[in-house]
Amino acid sequence: MKKGKLFLMSLLALLVGSISLTSCGQNVDSSKNSGNSTSIIRDPDEVYVSSIEVVNPPKKTKYIPLEEAFNSEGMIIKATWSDGYVEDNVSPSKYYVEPSGILPVGIDHVTVHYGDASVDVSISTTEEKALYIKQVPIKTDYTVGEEFIVDGLILGYQIGEDKRDIENYDISKVIFEKKPLTKQDKFVKVTYEGISINVPINVHNETLKIELEDNSIMTYGEGLHADGKSKIVPGSKLAIKKLASGKYVVGSGKDEYETYEEAYEVAYKKATNAGKTMVKQASSGDFLAFLDGTGASFTINLKNVTSTSNELYIRGASNWVTNMQNWVPYQVGDIYLKDFMTIEVNGVEHSLKDDLVLHGCGDGTKGDHSYWTNWETLDLGKITLNPSLEVNTIKFTVAIDKGLDENGTYKYMYNNNGMYAFGQYDYVLLEDVE
Repeated sequence: MKKGKLFLMSLLALLVGSISLTSCGQNVDSSKNSGNSTSIIRDPDEVYVSSIEVVNPPKKTKYIPLEEAFNSEGMIIKATWSDGYVEDNVSPSKYYVEPSGILPVGIDHVTVHYGDASVDVSISTTEEKALYIKQVPIKTDYTVGEEFIVDGLILGYQIGEDKRDIENYDISKVIFEKKPLTKQDKFVKVTYEGISINVPINVHNETLKIELEDNSIMTYGEGLHADGKSKIVPGSKLAIKKLASGKYVVGSGKDEYETYEEAYEVAYKKATNAGKTMVKQASSGDFLAFLDGTGASFTINLKNVTSTSNELYIRGASNWVTNMQNWVPYQVGDIYLKDFMTIEVNGVEHSLKDDLVLHGCGDGTKGDHSYWTNWETLDLGKITLNPSLEVNTIKFTVAIDKGLDENGTYKYMYNNNGMYAFGQYDYVLLEDVE
């Protein structure tokens, strides 16, 4: 028994001596690692990361749990080394983040590790994914009894203030109730991948629809470009004109086409990608454009008027681009009709309400040609027509006069203040209210 005890004691002594020899002459460092203190034995000549800190937080701090992973974009990590060296901006390739991959439910931070040092970065995993309307449907005005048509509707995801496109967006997956619409319907609830949003609509009694690019019932008056020299004449975005003969031409071309469809095919092929995007969202595949000159006008010429009292509506879109790159709008501002537009019904001025606004869109982070045609329908109020007249006229004129600031500068300018913005217009509706 004594020999056994002596052997064990000798073995223990050897082990203790071995440990003492191993640690002798070396450095012991305590570092924070995910909230735990650990003792690290270091060589006295070793240079190591002694601490790290977040000097600039990441751009994105709000996440949808079980769907998104941490994004370090914008985050700047500063590391201090044991020899005093400071690494001001650690490359993301040098550090790692826990948890990695898709974020779980309920966490309020991630931990950044670099060497033996670590730091926590606050995040939120309570965000909910919602929908936003990137582009309204082609048809937003309805007559009582019609059913909602989803064509043209483009939806996106919104998480907090962050808006993003839906990858592989499929309009056929948009679900909504098919039913006859009534005057009481102000929106249609649509659902995409289990998330719902209300799409605004307008439901009218019987209406007369006038396509503003149709020169067979419209006349246009030229305006003066902001350069003070050039003349601009409003007209079809695709530059399609109907001749007195009943045939059609495209732009200044000499070729005549028997049908509008033939002319449209030619005009569409000639259009730019931006132009194609814009006309796709118009009610008839075209709209009134080039309304960029002060004093420009467009006049509706109505024959065979039978009703006296009508509610007047116009579908338009703001073209006041406040942020544009290579003719792609990144942000469009709101424009108020009262600042530049006058309306005359049979030569008598029709007053406009102060709150008639064509809203802008885009947040400046991403460009999209569809921002040019963020259509909405405005109620311009009640007008009185005269059935005894051979032709009733509704004339719209745009000018800078009412939209000048204290310095005499027109406020709705785009393309680096080189062009006037008076909006773009799709159609006018006349609703009989007698």
